Order: sequence, then structure tokens, then C-alpha cells
Amino acid sequence: AVEDYVGLAPTGAWSHRGIRSAFAAKLIDSGVDRSRARELGQKLVAAFDARGIADYHRDPITKEFANQILANAKSVLDWIEKEVKP
Repeated sequence: AVEDYVGLAPTGAWSHRGIRSAFAAKLIDSGVDRSRARELGQKLVAAFDARGIADYHRDPITKEFANQILANAKSVLDWIEKEVKP
């Protein structure tokens, strides 16, 4: 969904950092309030960081933490669906 919003990567594939930056820039360029753009971007960063924790740390993540990350991801996707897609 984020790639649908920002478009294809200029180099053929987005890096995690690159797509997050492109997402924030596109939000601001399209008139989204900077604080809202920051909030949405932070939710993407939190999801990326959580994935790293789940994949590479020995201690499991808690159910509450996983549920919060899923709720954050859903709110970003819901915003994209509401604000971007006709």
C-alpha cells in the first residue's frame, strides 16, 4: 500500500529507509499537515523496528506489543485507503 502511494523506486527497489522518506515527503508535498505526516511515518518506523526485534532478538515480543504494532499498521493503511484511493 505504501509503494502504491509513493510509486515505484527510482532504482528498481525501495530500501526501508528510502520508502519511509519517500512516504513522508509525498505526504507533506500533497498538503498533509506535518504533525500528521510525522505520526504516520513514526508508525511505519515502529513496525519496521518491531519486525527487526521479532526476527533477530532472542526474547519474544509480547502479545500487547504485537497488537499495538498491528493497530498502528492498520491505522496507516486505513488512512491511505481513505485519503488516497478514490
